[in-house]
Amino acid sequence: MPENRTDYLSTEATPYAAVYDRTHKLIFSSNNSWNRIDVISATTHAVIKTIPIPDPHGMDMAVDNSRVWIATGSQQIFEIDPVSFGVKRHLLPVYSGITLGSQAWEGRQLYALSDGRVLLNFSHAVGDGSVYLAFWDPTSNSLTTLTPPSASAPPGIILRSGNGQRVYSIADNSSGNSFFYDVPSKTISGVVQLGGYALEAAVNFDASRIAVYDASGLNMLNGNLAPIGPLPGGGFPGALFSGGMTFSPTTAYLFEVCMPFSTPVIYTVDSNSLKSIGIAPAMPLIPVMTELSPPFYMPEPFAVDDTGMVLGIEDYGIAFDDSTFFQNFVTNEPGSPTFLQHMSPYSGPAVGGTTSGGFGNAFSLTPDVWYGANRGSAHVDSSNTLTITSPPSTTPGPVSIKMLFPDGIEVFDPNFFSYGPYVQYNVLSGASPDGGTPGQIAGFGMPLDGSGGTLSVGGAPASITTTKTQYLPFTGSPFPSTFLKFDVPPGTPGWADIHVQTPDGTSTLPKSLFYAASVKDYPSADSFTAVLFDAGRNQLYLSAGDHIDVFSLVSNQFLTPITPPAQGASKQFAGLALSLDGSLLLATDLLDGSLGAINPDTPSNSYVIPIALSIQPIHVAPGAHSMWHPLSGTRPSSRLVVSQTLDVGPEVPSIK
Repeated sequence: MPENRTDYLSTEATPYAAVYDRTHKLIFSSNNSWNRIDVISATTHAVIKTIPIPDPHGMDMAVDNSRVWIATGSQQIFEIDPVSFGVKRHLLPVYSGITLGSQAWEGRQLYALSDGRVLLNFSHAVGDGSVYLAFWDPTSNSLTTLTPPSASAPPGIILRSGNGQRVYSIADNSSGNSFFYDVPSKTISGVVQLGGYALEAAVNFDASRIAVYDASGLNMLNGNLAPIGPLPGGGFPGALFSGGMTFSPTTAYLFEVCMPFSTPVIYTVDSNSLKSIGIAPAMPLIPVMTELSPPFYMPEPFAVDDTGMVLGIEDYGIAFDDSTFFQNFVTNEPGSPTFLQHMSPYSGPAVGGTTSGGFGNAFSLTPDVWYGANRGSAHVDSSNTLTITSPPSTTPGPVSIKMLFPDGIEVFDPNFFSYGPYVQYNVLSGASPDGGTPGQIAGFGMPLDGSGGTLSVGGAPASITTTKTQYLPFTGSPFPSTFLKFDVPPGTPGWADIHVQTPDGTSTLPKSLFYAASVKDYPSADSFTAVLFDAGRNQLYLSAGDHIDVFSLVSNQFLTPITPPAQGASKQFAGLALSLDGSLLLATDLLDGSLGAINPDTPSNSYVIPIALSIQPIHVAPGAHSMWHPLSGTRPSSRLVVSQTLDVGPEVPSIK
């Protein structure tokens, strides 16, 4: 079977958004879990740079590819130069177009327009589901509200054409009321009635074609949202990572990542004839040791490159889906297997020859198997049991397992096999020079207990305390990475390397544990959730539930605790901050959404600042690998966001 180019890159958290720079062949990925933008080569599929940005959210590429715009969880917007990677910060003006009261607001997504303006999609910071739209002019730093043509047409799925001259709102509610905004004329259309309950939509480069999947099915529309005809494909489950659609800006093709039958696929569709050019397998990701419903995570496409590689957001990373790997699928075939998200063993030596199994005995076809870029071997025995064997590798660490079956089915397990041990990070990075404190690292191919390998810190042997149980100590990512616990040995003050050795190889995490010059414990009966250093007073503040403890670094003892005011009787203080002049200590109260303002020198001179108007209980359901999905209620913000109200300019005129 010819080689399939489908690949995956872990970003160690699920991207909030991503954009493709076609000029420089770069992907910019918004990683709000790590407060950074990951810059990824679309050629080598590797992270080439990380750029610190606080709480990055949605992003968009300027129409001329001259900059990347980034919304954040505050009233700041950042821009990145895609050549120098220089960063410029913009603080937006006040905005009075909506009644925010004392609520903060945060950016959700933004859209770069052809005239240089940016359409900002934002909401209240209390997670109430509100959606507002306003145009921001970076030159004048002014905002102009975008008011829908009717109160019955609230913003739905927002799209902007590739040339930045049209913005569309496709109704995702029962009304079906959709509309569009024309950038050159600065006019807004009337309401256009569509099917409603849209799950997916995409617009092409010149806004001549819009694909919409809603209650009326999957259809192609023209630039005025008038129907052209039905499209093949469809089947977007509407859950997390349920696929999507994107147009090529250089061809007339629409690419659908969907599941119209029991297999995730990519449809390549001619947007003029509305006919399918071919069907390729899409990445069917299932996190390790997890069962999903729908059964797979499918990439959410955000672009396609000039070679037909569909770029998409996946769980914990970026997917590179080969849309040119056409296969002859039939709707009554068994479909993609849902039971290949586990195997044993997950690691082996670089010389290859490690045979892994545990896939079950339901195989009648033998797949081609790939360990990263290297082809392995597969065997199905007389009892229909599948085993796979690793090829040699010159590069240590984790690789993805890809299986391609003769009937076109693809199985893709990211970072599923590790050549030797591979230490990713140290969970607890500091210790006393006397040692004896518990340590913990995370990585691939780690020993299961002390009999499976050795660990040393700064050259000194450490005792591994992890023990074998029925289940592996997975880290909670979608990959088979595990934790390894140990007792930190005594060491010399300063940075030390952590070194792991197993029969499969060795791995070193340089300068990953810091030995302090000395450590002395000062016990407290309280449990702390946040700590803040006050350099002017040489003391620490520690959030301790309904009060704040104060520790003097001069006398090395706890002082009188502070009990900040709150809106209600119950209190739970978390994040702490000092004003620029140090005169005020600010403490967030998670239970009532308020901010306590305390004078540290005279705590009785304190007051409360309401932030959220109301906080309701939030009810969540546990999801796969430590992910939680809100069911009802309002999510309180646990961040301190210094916000202003936005000033509104004139409303845009309507098309008559």
